[in-house]
Amino acid sequence: IVGIDFNPENAAMKELMAIGSNRQTNRSRFLFEEGLERGSLRPGITWEDVVKAYPDNDYLCNNQVFELMLQKGIYTKEEYQEFFQNNFRSTPESRKRFGNDSVTLEETVSTIRAAGGVAVLAHPGAKDKYMDHSCFDEMLKAGVNGVEIRHPLMTAEERALYDRLCDEHGLYKLGGIDHDGL
Repeated sequence: IVGIDFNPENAAMKELMAIGSNRQTNRSRFLFEEGLERGSLRPGITWEDVVKAYPDNDYLCNNQVFELMLQKGIYTKEEYQEFFQNNFRSTPESRKRFGNDSVTLEETVSTIRAAGGVAVLAHPGAKDKYMDHSCFDEMLKAGVNGVEIRHPLMTAEERALYDRLCDEHGLYKLGGIDHDGL
């Protein structure tokens, strides 16, 4: 779920963003260290190097790691997909350790909406990246009021399905709402 056009000064929203930022940073560090240990991530930087290079970021993810490794000549731009696929895709262990169990779907959506925002389902389907359309009713019940219908990982069939579902349920249609390195 992505929140758009919310009041960033809303106290509950600040708390939700802090929880999400901490989870993402901790997950990224775990996957970084797991990749180094496994030997699938090329050595040359430490997690502390990433933290020092991006002191103003609210959270750190694979993009900052890759950007720093590009600067150091460890990877080339053309190697991003391999870098991501081999090191930063969710693993069963990372989902277990850093899943969304501390904040429910309903809490996330209601917090975004209470802060004046639009709660958007990001890249549903997307080649099994996050979910498939069978979870759509759950999203509707939670109060999601938009769906990303354009994302590089989505198939034409998925785009058509979610476009139709947005029309049927009066939902906002969005595209390209987050980074994916594509």
